[in-house]
Amino acid sequence: MTYEEFINKGTEHYMDMVRLIEIKTKHRMSLSTEEKIMNDYIMEFQKQIKLNELRDKFEKCWDIDD
Repeated sequence: MTYEEFINKGTEHYMDMVRLIEIKTKHRMSLSTEEKIMNDYIMEFQKQIKLNELRDKFEKCWDIDD
C-alpha cells in the first residue's frame, strides 16, 4: 500500500491503525513490517497536518500585517 492509498482509506482506517500501533507499542510488542510502514505513513500524515496548521497561522499573520 502506498501513502496515497493509505490516506484515501479514510479517517476510520487511519484511527484504527493509530490505535493498533499505540497498543502494540504500549505493551512492547513488536511491529510487523506492514505495521512499521503504516507507522511511517501515520508519522508523515501528522507531520503534514502540523505543517498545514503552521502555514495557516503564518498566512493569517501575513494577512493581518497587510
